[in-house]
Amino acid sequence: MNKQAALGLWDMQRQRHGITIRAVEAIPAERLTSTLVPGMRSPLEIAIHLSTLTKACAESLATGELPYEADAEVLKSVTNRDQLVTYMKECWAASQQAVDACTDAQLMSLVKTPWGSSFPGFVMLSIACDEVLHHRGQLYTFVRLCGIEPPMVWDFEHNAPEFQPKVHAQG
Repeated sequence: MNKQAALGLWDMQRQRHGITIRAVEAIPAERLTSTLVPGMRSPLEIAIHLSTLTKACAESLATGELPYEADAEVLKSVTNRDQLVTYMKECWAASQQAVDACTDAQLMSLVKTPWGSSFPGFVMLSIACDEVLHHRGQLYTFVRLCGIEPPMVWDFEHNAPEFQPKVHAQG
């Protein structure tokens, strides 16, 4: 995969991240730290995890290693929805900066993971995409358990401006 292809994949991820933020915003503030489904993380924990991992996957392109970053440290400082949305946006900005700075060589270079394996950099971007889709599904479950209709998964036009589709030039 070259950088041009990676940027296309990452732009879809940007739009999905906007939908994920909207799902988080739909969860009542007083339920954000609730464990609504036995054995699953709270919505706060899920959103922190997926944001932290997205950032780590993107930044691993430059370092060649995916660090294991404990979500527990972030959970100490992010305790409400406004802080969470800010954290999610900050993680996205750092992720975007890392992907923008990557090279074709970094996308093809191996990245060591804490799981005992290594993957090409472009696979790390796919892992970030898979992680967001998986955990966004969990967040949608929470939203529905709160009796709220979640945002439609393809409704990118109603995302915050920085997560809306980019205008494509007409040829």
